[in-house]
Amino acid sequence: MASPLSDLIWSVDDLLRGDCKQSDYGQVILPFTLLRRLDCILEPTRTAVLAAAAAKAGEGELVLDRALTKASGQTFCTTSRRTLGTMLADPDQLKQNLIINPPFGVEWKKVQKEVEAEHEKRSYAGRFGPGLPRVSDGSLLFLMHLMSKMQSMQDGASRIGIATCIWIPRYFYRYTPPRSLEEIDRDLRAKTGKIMKLPGEIVG
Repeated sequence: MASPLSDLIWSVDDLLRGDCKQSDYGQVILPFTLLRRLDCILEPTRTAVLAAAAAKAGEGELVLDRALTKASGQTFCTTSRRTLGTMLADPDQLKQNLIINPPFGVEWKKVQKEVEAEHEKRSYAGRFGPGLPRVSDGSLLFLMHLMSKMQSMQDGASRIGIATCIWIPRYFYRYTPPRSLEEIDRDLRAKTGKIMKLPGEIVG
């Protein structure tokens, strides 16, 4: 039997119906569920992690990573000051710094009349001046809409990245230091010794 929390999470599919394929609901719901979970885990130690990041800045990545994970009390952390809550509360800033996953394979027939009307009446003053993509190409229509929201260079510009998978900020990992040259050389010598013995074993 599904738990109330599980029911709540999957109830988001009501918001996605018509804009996403039903088989793709999980690709939207599960990544944001994960991000929200990480957000909640890191929230109690966020101030301590930021303080540790400031105190250890410039001391090397290994020292910094140990300080940050110690401050977070987890095997992962983030130095971002933003949370999902603060991003939702500042939509204008969010629009200028986006990593997006365009709705590939999704048609825009549901809004076709409105889009065509805007294109005819507003042309380049609107979002779709260059022309309209095929109704089946919702990803291109979405990108045209997105580009219309970007700031000009004079106003500070915008940064947008296109992704096909979930993006997790730096430091959501446990740092593993590289092996020393002495250790690598020792392993190479050992393997070379074994290789040199192979001809004798074959002859024998």
